[in-house]
Amino acid sequence: FVISRSAAKIDESWDESERVLVQGIIDAWFWEDDEIVLVDYKTDHVRNDLRELADKYRIQLEYYAEALERVTGHAVREKIIYSVRKRDFIRV
Repeated sequence: FVISRSAAKIDESWDESERVLVQGIIDAWFWEDDEIVLVDYKTDHVRNDLRELADKYRIQLEYYAEALERVTGHAVREKIIYSVRKRDFIRV
């Protein structure tokens, strides 16, 4: 996907009138009761718990959710990060 964002939403010091293109590849998503569940796989090493991944990638998943909602017209119910290394997941 590619979405256009105000530059100031990326970095507050940037000019609000400028636009920035944000692109990404969504790993997986599926329908659940007419809403979307978004899943992103991560291979990062995590020292403590999965909140590290949630904090690090929260904004990325927000962009993914926005793109899915625009394309499908349906709400994203959940955003999930699955840690391949920990073999566990966290809801963001």
